[in-house]
Amino acid sequence: MRPEQKKIIKLLALIISGICFLIGFYHTGKGFAEAGILGSENGAFLLASVIIGMMTLSYMVALFWKGGEKLGLSFYVVFALISFLANLNYFYPTYMSRTLLKDELTIKKDSLDRIAFRSNEVLYSQEGHVLKEQVDKKRDELHNQIEDGGFKDRSEEDLKQIERILGLPEGTGITHLKGYKKTYQELAIIYDSLVNKALFTKLVTMSYPQNQSIMVEIEQKKDLLGNKAQKTITVLENAPLILTDEQRKNAKAIIREIVNAYKDAGKKTQNVVKTFPFQDNIKVDNEELGRFNHTISSAFDYLDNFGTWILIFICLLIDFIVPLGLYFMVRKGDDENNQVSTGKNIFS
Repeated sequence: MRPEQKKIIKLLALIISGICFLIGFYHTGKGFAEAGILGSENGAFLLASVIIGMMTLSYMVALFWKGGEKLGLSFYVVFALISFLANLNYFYPTYMSRTLLKDELTIKKDSLDRIAFRSNEVLYSQEGHVLKEQVDKKRDELHNQIEDGGFKDRSEEDLKQIERILGLPEGTGITHLKGYKKTYQELAIIYDSLVNKALFTKLVTMSYPQNQSIMVEIEQKKDLLGNKAQKTITVLENAPLILTDEQRKNAKAIIREIVNAYKDAGKKTQNVVKTFPFQDNIKVDNEELGRFNHTISSAFDYLDNFGTWILIFICLLIDFIVPLGLYFMVRKGDDENNQVSTGKNIFS
């Protein structure tokens, strides 16, 4: 291959790699901005221009400077690694925030449900535990009856038995939903909720006076925040892949409320029952969404998610696969030409 042809091939490799560097420049700047580097987006892009400039210079040294291959490549890998992390810090929170926040809302909501259930159990009176076992058994029978064939005579008798166990006066018992247009499974779940609320109200009245206000407060917070969490989960499920800053902020605010309610429930219950266990170190896992430490740790946690691998591959493609692939192709061509002309394997 003539020297002019070799030069053209190297220039083409540099141009194609340069396109990757320009793409990387934008996302590196955005990645630094996500992390709040230098306090502003302008500062983030200033730093990105330095990183990408050093990458380009190192690449040119490795590609064009005879004898500078190792030095150029060494510096390139260092700056490309910084760019890779910054790119990932843009792509990961941008395209994974919907999944991360939705998952955390679901997990934190379940945690609040569980601690409310456990708190109530330890605050019930002994008589309350006996009553709860009886109602739970009949409620499960009612659930199975409705799932099998809807709310019919047998179901109505089960419901009346529950009302008698709870001591509810006739006519003021649990709402009957005859003709309610839902699937059998949905109807069974609704009746579960109605029975559980009636049971909770009865258990509160049977509990020790000093425990009643705690039980009611925990239950009310659980219901309120559970509804808010579920609505937000629905919003996130129907939202575009890239969330707005406002959507991120709102989701994190609700998670924060749930975390605080969880801790409050644990502490108040522990004031009554000293041995009551709960996670006093619970926190908002995605509070630092967009920070480098969060991106790296979260990406490791979500390696079982195919989306994480796609984002990592895109970042590798921009910073390593395309530029280094082209570089080694050019160097291989140089080595083969040198072997033909001199019989030695040296760099041109």
